[in-house]
Amino acid sequence: MKPNEGGIATPLIVHYPQKFKIQQNKLTNQIGHLIDIMPTILEVSGTAYPTTFHNGQPIPPLEGKAL
Repeated sequence: MKPNEGGIATPLIVHYPQKFKIQQNKLTNQIGHLIDIMPTILEVSGTAYPTTFHNGQPIPPLEGKAL
């Protein structure tokens, strides 16, 4: 990443050895976006995304994909 790239290439550091089996100190060029954080958290926690609010109103569909 070059310093002049701003927010278009921001590094993300993740440490969760029980879930992610990669070599330590290894960099990856996998592309992700902010909308991918929620699906990733849901997958790691084993939680399903709800389809309705408590009063029966529909929730917009989840966007993004798990990293």
